[in-house]
Amino acid sequence: MTLAVLSVAYPLSPVGPDAVGGAEQILTFLDAALVEAGHQSIVVACEGSTTRDTLFPIRISDWPLDEALAWVYERQLNTINQILNDYHVDVVHMHGLNFVKCLPSHDVPVLVTLHLPPSYYPPESFSITRPRTFLQCVSSSQQRSCPPEARLLGHIENGVPFVGARMPVATRKFCLALGRICPEKGFHLAIAAAERAGTPLLLGGPVFNFKTYQQYFEEEIEPRCNGGIRFIGPVNMRRKRRLLSAARCVLFLCLVHATS
Repeated sequence: MTLAVLSVAYPLSPVGPDAVGGAEQILTFLDAALVEAGHQSIVVACEGSTTRDTLFPIRISDWPLDEALAWVYERQLNTINQILNDYHVDVVHMHGLNFVKCLPSHDVPVLVTLHLPPSYYPPESFSITRPRTFLQCVSSSQQRSCPPEARLLGHIENGVPFVGARMPVATRKFCLALGRICPEKGFHLAIAAAERAGTPLLLGGPVFNFKTYQQYFEEEIEPRCNGGIRFIGPVNMRRKRRLLSAARCVLFLCLVHATS
């Protein structure tokens, strides 16, 4: 049986092969797997995204992103409802943080994958009355942290496609830290560790136009990027693999975890 799946991304971070966020990478893998299995994949994501099948891009305004969120979610919900008017969709799969703002009015099953700690979601996320709306955790520990009244399916851990070709390993002296440049990713701790160890460090990732992210970069990261500490900006997947194969070690100092 051929299925039509409508996947809804967090509206401010692109999906595609070079996606930065974990949720966006998982959505990218699912989009590709659906197409390869002969199903229809429809994706609602922000401009700049790349998908294997049908993409409905959401334009982000020129306002600072903190101020644009309400407008973006309204646009996303309108797009979802328009797709459901025009297409037969078997299930809507939502991946964003504020998914409650975008639940469709149509009578269609909705699956929400929770990619973040439960405490990050608005309280109303776990007391949804909409019929045929189900929440999916990505780990047992995350599921145990959810409120008892939440309508949860059994957890399914994130998977990644197996890449058969091996990257050549050429270990060099630098350490590596990759990800979204924001306080909860702990890049300031990576810098402190590299400084204490006297080891060169490369930091790679985007700095989104949120006030807190910009302030964090300007105060905690940029002033300390000198000598052996280098910020190299966003890194695409090809370059990321080269860096990972060459790094002496990778520092992952995230201050919060959705999985264990």
